[in-house]
Amino acid sequence: MPTHGHDERGLGESGGRASTILDYRAIIRRLHAEHGDFSAVVAHSFGVLATFSMLRDGVRADRVVGIGGVADFDYLLDRFCARLSLGGSVGRALRIHVERRLFPGEPDIRHRLDAARRSADMRAPILLVHDADDDVAALSRSRAIADAYGPQVRLIETAGLGHRRILADPEVMAKAVEFAMSEAGSEPDLDSDSDSESTSASASARRE
Repeated sequence: MPTHGHDERGLGESGGRASTILDYRAIIRRLHAEHGDFSAVVAHSFGVLATFSMLRDGVRADRVVGIGGVADFDYLLDRFCARLSLGGSVGRALRIHVERRLFPGEPDIRHRLDAARRSADMRAPILLVHDADDDVAALSRSRAIADAYGPQVRLIETAGLGHRRILADPEVMAKAVEFAMSEAGSEPDLDSDSDSESTSASASARRE
């Protein structure tokens, strides 16, 4: 199975200082156009939101793995405003500015950039891994996606790894690879046992 990895500008081994969700969406669209439907997509952080938005827009994948994912664009804006102690009116103005600058002519963009808003066309099995000590994207973000997609999702909750070290954890990577490499056409075992920290099970999704 050929694999394609990508770090956006300002992240990982890429140069540059910053990137926007438009850059994420563009590279996903380009890879899909060049190589066809994905056997699996493994995304981290903001890449999880970008992946779900593109799956909503017609990109196809047999499996989706989201690690430390951001579920919605509003969450990022709200955190930014909270850190700078910006008032409600300033926050609203900022939201309008971002929407007009990045998404002109797309009035429904907030719905499309919400991974926790279930898409009827999204039928792929989903593995989510999120750390309770994530200081960038709260664990509640992955729980919201899990609640939206119910039995399609296996949610593994860890502790002590944070937002970045989770990517270097051998157990997390092993589970992600195992899930992503499941044979095409087969159903991954969403109810398999896990050594990860246990949490209470949701009525709509298994949380380990």
